[in-house]
Amino acid sequence: MGHSSPIVGSSPLIEAELAMSDGSLTIPNDHRERALLCVSGQISVAGQALTPGQLAVLAEGESVELHGAGHVMMLGGDPVGDRWIWWNFVASDREIIEQAKLDWDAQRFPTVPSDHETWVPRPAL
Repeated sequence: MGHSSPIVGSSPLIEAELAMSDGSLTIPNDHRERALLCVSGQISVAGQALTPGQLAVLAEGESVELHGAGHVMMLGGDPVGDRWIWWNFVASDREIIEQAKLDWDAQRFPTVPSDHETWVPRPAL
């Protein structure tokens, strides 16, 4: 769409806030995985209504029209391979997740700058 970020990532990504005022937009299909998150407004994707808080995952390679007025988050990129997800932990190996659980319990993760909230225990699942 003519804009790019100065940040270099490990794979091609697309991320944009779309502020629409009762118009239409063709969503680029140059990323293998794409999604649209309706933040607010009256939006339709490929003729289907998308309500605030709802995510539309787009088919690979499909050209899609976005219509309406509101705010939409567009995101996507290329697949990064198989990943395991457990609570706030994401890794390509289950052993890394298990170690992260232990490290979290022992509070070995660095704190988030400017976050003054108390430590939150992980879910006991």
